[in-house]
Amino acid sequence: MPTTTLSAPTEGPLTAEITADQLELEVVVEPGRTRAELELTGPETTLDATRSEMNGCWRVEVPSPACEPAVVAGGGIQAAQVSGATVVIGGSNSGAISVGAGGSVRVNGVTITTGETSESVRARLRLPEGCGLRTDITNGQVAAHAHLVAVDHRGHNAGLDLASADEVEADVHNGSVAIGRARGDVQIGTHNGAVRVQATGARTNVRTHNGPVAITAGSDGPISASTHNGPITVHRAGFDARVRTRTHNGTETVR
Repeated sequence: MPTTTLSAPTEGPLTAEITADQLELEVVVEPGRTRAELELTGPETTLDATRSEMNGCWRVEVPSPACEPAVVAGGGIQAAQVSGATVVIGGSNSGAISVGAGGSVRVNGVTITTGETSESVRARLRLPEGCGLRTDITNGQVAAHAHLVAVDHRGHNAGLDLASADEVEADVHNGSVAIGRARGDVQIGTHNGAVRVQATGARTNVRTHNGPVAITAGSDGPISASTHNGPITVHRAGFDARVRTRTHNGTETVR
């Protein structure tokens, strides 16, 4: 697949803000690097990313990859995308339907199968030391293998795997969140997905609707964890952390 490299317009630490509908993002921090770069690999339609910089924030918006046509079996209808649209079959209005990639819907005996993107979209973000990260990704994953100043992640079907950060905020609908080491405040929310924090910082607040929570203290900072469905396990690890847990369906273990 084709690859393009995008460079930040200015040198030095910054906050990289990446927005994409589909993206597998890897983030590395390279000592001695002076300018942030994003190496983007994917279909041609995704390589024309828009970029801007303002007040120390480098924004990159990755276009959506093109979809294969959706096919209606037994009929003569084709559409490049069927999502939240009104479909008329045989002269009658079938109503508003939403079809996800790779899924199918049967309407009055007619099967509608959506198209899928044939190629993945990947990116490697190389940052100088002292940078922050903001991500808003619909489908994919973010994996950061080094220490970042601050991380703010939003994902629909896109989890977060983070080695270390001063401050972390994450809001994920479907996907897990894993943090190796936090120094400051951590705010994590998921609807469906596990949460793991291996070493807490100043304050830690975790909530999930469906999924297990595992937290190990790395300081005396307070820890709060809640789930609707799923176990909660907190290890104090010798620290004097104040711990609060709450779950509707699941066990609560504090050691």
